Amino acid sequence: MRQFTAALCEGFDLVLAEMERISTTKQLVRYAVDNNLLIEYERTCRYLAAVGDIDTLTEYVTRLRECFGHQDRWSIFSRDIGSAVGSWAPDLQKQGLLDPLQGSDKRELS
Repeated sequence: MRQFTAALCEGFDLVLAEMERISTTKQLVRYAVDNNLLIEYERTCRYLAAVGDIDTLTEYVTRLRECFGHQDRWSIFSRDIGSAVGSWAPDLQKQGLLDPLQGSDKRELS
């Protein structure tokens, strides 16, 4: 039990040290883009689209596609990201980062 407690405390120390390095929204977003991948990916994409940080959004979606694009579940991620980024979805589709919308969700790309 003492080993477990020591390991748990060490883990908390690492978490706190990492959290103390993040003091701005930009740093938090960068951390999410670099480390989280699927954790809160929709929220991260929605935020980046809302603030117009399309370069970071494109970088993030590219990383997601590289990691998960070959998996069957990518269609779900792609649809969710497209929904989260709203009017930026066609741009990401044109770049080949998101799948084209299918069925009743399909819209013309301009």
